[in-house]
Amino acid sequence: MKSIYHPGHNLPPDAVEIINDSSPDGDDTLFQTRDGEFFLITTATLLDGKRLEPGQSLEDVAPEIAVGTASNLTLAQQQRLRRVKREKTRVDLTREQALVWCIKTQIPDCFRGYLLDCL
Repeated sequence: MKSIYHPGHNLPPDAVEIINDSSPDGDDTLFQTRDGEFFLITTATLLDGKRLEPGQSLEDVAPEIAVGTASNLTLAQQQRLRRVKREKTRVDLTREQALVWCIKTQIPDCFRGYLLDCL
């Protein structure tokens, strides 16, 4: 089940953060509730209303948006930066799906296949 996550909503008070996706694209966080249920909070970046594809970075797609504080950005850069949105979605997972997600995001490529074959 997927649902749009709004900060402060849809997050059970007993949820514990298990791990973050450590990849360069990763903004996903795995949680577990006291009842043993797993869910992900995934984050997608949208620029001008279009979702960035996996592997794309904001700097690659819009290099005119400088990294820095708003005070050193030009007016055009500030206006474009306002069009960057982050969309968070909650995805409920089974225990096996949570394990597969952990293997795919935390284990080096050379070992992933071996572990996935064991499931």
